[in-house]
Amino acid sequence: MRAQHLQQTRPQWYDRNPVIVGSQGSVLAAPPFGIIVVSQYTVPANRKFLLEAAQCTLWRDTAAAAVGTYQTKISLTQPLEGGGIMPQCVSTNNTPQARIDLFAAVQAIIKESGVLQVTAEDLSTGGTTTSYWSYKGTEYDAQ
Repeated sequence: MRAQHLQQTRPQWYDRNPVIVGSQGSVLAAPPFGIIVVSQYTVPANRKFLLEAAQCTLWRDTAAAAVGTYQTKISLTQPLEGGGIMPQCVSTNNTPQARIDLFAAVQAIIKESGVLQVTAEDLSTGGTTTSYWSYKGTEYDAQ
């Protein structure tokens, strides 16, 4: 008689209680202001997050007396591993209506207690800028 061992496999991520998570928004601000966190998502315990897409847009509304660097970025930090920047819009263009768009179709898996963060910054002295951002992903059981 031959013993049989059935191989048990872990279910695919999309079968482990998936939840769609997303964020979008904008910030209209008068500079100068340092780095401000405009959105933050922390992966809950015993879950993972598959980041599928991230987008940021930077728009110069009015000219600055003296233009400085202004930026919007989406970054992630993995626990015990450090982090990285996904899309980042950076400009010193002082022309009104100047615009930068970045889209990243990423497949980053963020572990539990990892952080996805959107920040905006403008070091100009005057004028105004608008930052837009969005990201979308799926949170699921880490198992």
